[in-house]
Amino acid sequence: WYQRRVHGEDDQSKQRFPAWVAKLKNALYRNHGIVAVKSLRWPGAYAYAADRGASYGYIYMGNGLKSTAHQFAPTSASQILKEADEILEIEDPPAKHEKLLLRGEEIPDKDSENGDEPEDNEEEEDS
Repeated sequence: WYQRRVHGEDDQSKQRFPAWVAKLKNALYRNHGIVAVKSLRWPGAYAYAADRGASYGYIYMGNGLKSTAHQFAPTSASQILKEADEILEIEDPPAKHEKLLLRGEEIPDKDSENGDEPEDNEEEEDS
């Protein structure tokens, strides 16, 4: 397949192209020749005729966009971002600590068993 350009125009937007390009296939045997036709205005449109016009057909496998002098070219993709930093995971506080915070009380130390301050056991031993 080829495209023929109408000569005399240097500006591509004003150049005129023929709507169809025909090509003879199997020219060796005239009785079994096939003419294949390709559309230059609608890319993907093809037609054929065989057996001296007794059988013919048409197919369109395009994207529905008419061919123009200015072809669509998408912009380049943006740079790939670097890997995100590791996320620091912490455990959720227990429900009793959340309740203490809502009441405005302090959270007990992790060392204490029941949340109270450690008592002096010396006084109990002396008595």
